[in-house]
Amino acid sequence: MRFRVPLPGLMAILLVSLAAVACGGSPPAPPPPEESGPDAATPEGTVQLFFEHLNEGRSAEAMALYTDEAREALEDPEVFGSWVAQITHEGTIKDVRIVDTAPQPGHTTVDFEIVYEDGSQVRRTVQVEGGEGQWQMGLIL
Repeated sequence: MRFRVPLPGLMAILLVSLAAVACGGSPPAPPPPEESGPDAATPEGTVQLFFEHLNEGRSAEAMALYTDEAREALEDPEVFGSWVAQITHEGTIKDVRIVDTAPQPGHTTVDFEIVYEDGSQVRRTVQVEGGEGQWQMGLIL
């Protein structure tokens, strides 16, 4: 005895089989990559990280990115706090854009622009010293 499956029946079995395989699901999507912020591994990242710390009220972390000479010049907490309030516009920095870098022996000069939430902006320059992922900033001009 021969068993015959009519063509429409065969198609139905095939569709049900494919649907079962498809319902098995695909592997879960990998999590989105974490946004990495600036880091002190480059002169540019050091400047951006410095202002991120200042803007978020982490003065000690920002001070750690200064050279010893710069820290000594700003050791008075009252003077430093007043400068931080002024340069961050009371914590309203929206972005720090690197305009130009000029590597030189022993340091890199970084020109940057601070953009505030109100749309205003200011351009500054700083010398960043170091190398091999260990950069520190001098006084901002």
